[in-house]
Parts: sequence; structure tokens; C-alpha cells
Amino acid sequence: MRPLLISFALAAFLLAACGTAPESLPPTPESDPTPAETPVPPAITPSPQRAPLLRVAIFGEATTTNVWALFDEAGTDYWNDAIQASYWPRLYHLAPPHHDFQPATAKGMPSPLDCNSELCTATVTLQPDLVWTDGSSFTAEDVAFTVNTALQFRLGLNWESAYNSDVLDRVEALDETTVRYHFKISPTVADWQYSALLGPVVNRTYWQPRIVDAIALLPDETLLPTIQELENELDELQARVTSLNLSLNTMAPASEVYQDTSRQAQRLQEELNSIYNKLEKNRAEYEGKLAEARESLFSLANANEPTLGPWQFSSRVEGNFENQANLGTPFGD
Repeated sequence: MRPLLISFALAAFLLAACGTAPESLPPTPESDPTPAETPVPPAITPSPQRAPLLRVAIFGEATTTNVWALFDEAGTDYWNDAIQASYWPRLYHLAPPHHDFQPATAKGMPSPLDCNSELCTATVTLQPDLVWTDGSSFTAEDVAFTVNTALQFRLGLNWESAYNSDVLDRVEALDETTVRYHFKISPTVADWQYSALLGPVVNRTYWQPRIVDAIALLPDETLLPTIQELENELDELQARVTSLNLSLNTMAPASEVYQDTSRQAQRLQEELNSIYNKLEKNRAEYEGKLAEARESLFSLANANEPTLGPWQFSSRVEGNFENQANLGTPFGD
């Protein structure tokens, strides 16, 4: 390194020496130095003016469906999702370019899970002073209403991916900006951070009075516990029948114990068939009522629905959608 530095220093010295005219010799006309060029100020590049408008060209037919259908099988469509999915806020998001898990409408990270023998809970704090496009406040009640409605109707696809009824029991608003999640089991990172905390949130004030009729169509609350009890009873009886049938293989067919065991297995099989028929009847009733309630929910109009996503609907003329940037959201301007 030292010889290289010495070489640079020597070169600089020689260049300086060669470029210096002797003071004792006046310049001649032939050797007049070239006049110094007037420095040109650097050109100022104006900042790009970004219009808060997004025009989307698509290769399919998009439809304006309500948020409940949009994130379920009923309204699922790539083009609908590309245009409309960013209308609704999330508590957290996966920030580009590396998809880092970061707060959106939430303030900071969620609390650690608190688990006991019965269930697990965790809380999330929301950013204060957030408002929907109609000027109303974004609160913990919006989050609780959204999650509990998705669980109540057992909505599928993206709703189920975020708010899985096998994992999540309910959500409650502790105050204006604090939400508590109640889990049936200890959730994994996939169940919690990368599902429940990334789900869409809707405006409770707008939707709660509109879904009353759909809620009235839901199955009776006692029907699902009845189905679960029948399923448990069916599993227990099936295990007993299977055990008896296996024991018959070890007995002499003409023996008395074989005959008694065979009759016992037959009685249990008949009981098993009866329970199965009851179970199927209850399942059909439950699924039928649930489908009817969902259909009612999915058909609700959504005119002037407040939103709080980074984009909001602007206009639709002859199939051309225009979205406008929703300035002032947690994502900034």
C-alpha cells in the first residue's frame, strides 16, 4: 500500500509542477492561456408530480360486489381483487420490497400471547385519530365487529384464511383503541401474525344495521353444539363396533360367546346408523340455513360504504375503474 500512495503523491507533484508557468517569463500572444470557462449551474430536475389517481387496465370483467362477497368464494375474482382489495384497512401489512411484517392501522406490535388451560389471548393497540372516508373514527369496535361477523357466518376463502373459526374464538373491544383476541388453541405465527392480523376490517356503523336480516337467517345457536355432540357420539360408537368386529375374528363362529358378541355388534351398528342419520339431518339443516344467510349477506348493497385503505373508489364509466389515493391513511400521502 505504501509504494502505491507514494506513486500517487509523486504523480500529483509532477502534474502540479508541469502545469505551473515560470513567473519570470511574461506570456506571449502565442502562449496566452485559454480564458477560464464560466461555470454552468447544474440543471434543477423538478420533482415528479404524481397525480393521486390509478387507472387499471385489465383483461377480464370486474364487478362491484360488497366486501363480504369479495373476500369469499361468492365474489372471488382476480380482477375484482386487483382493483378493490386495497379499499379496506388492515391492522398490519407486509411492507415491500421484502414483505416485512409492519403495523398499518395498529400501533406497534401485538402483545405476547397469554395462554392458560382453556384459551389464549393477545391484544393489539390501534393508532389514534384514524378516520374512515366518511369522517367517522376508526375504532376497536370496527375490528371486533368485522372478525365476529366473519366467524358468525363462517365465511370462506380469504375471510377464513384470516379469521379461522377452528383457531379464533372471538374478538372484543376493550376500549376505543384496544382489541383483545381470544383463541381456542395456541395459535402459530401463521395463524396469528400472518393471518388474523392481516385480515380486512370494515366499518361497523355502516354494516351493523344492514346485516340484521341476514343474521336472522343464521342457524339456531344450539344446532352446531348438537352436531358436535352427535359427531363425538358417532366416533365413540364406531370405535366400539370396530372393536367388537375385530374380536369376532378370534372366536369360533358356532360358540355362544361369538353369537352374543355378534348380536351386540349388530345392536350397536343399528344405533350407529340412527345417530348417523340424525347427524346428517342436522348438518343439512345447518348448512342450508348458513348458505341462505350468506346469500343474503353477499347480496347487500354497498353504496357509499366508508373505507380506509390506501386506495378508494373514484368512478366507474363503461367498465373503466378509477381508484383515487386515500391521502392521510396510515401509509401516508
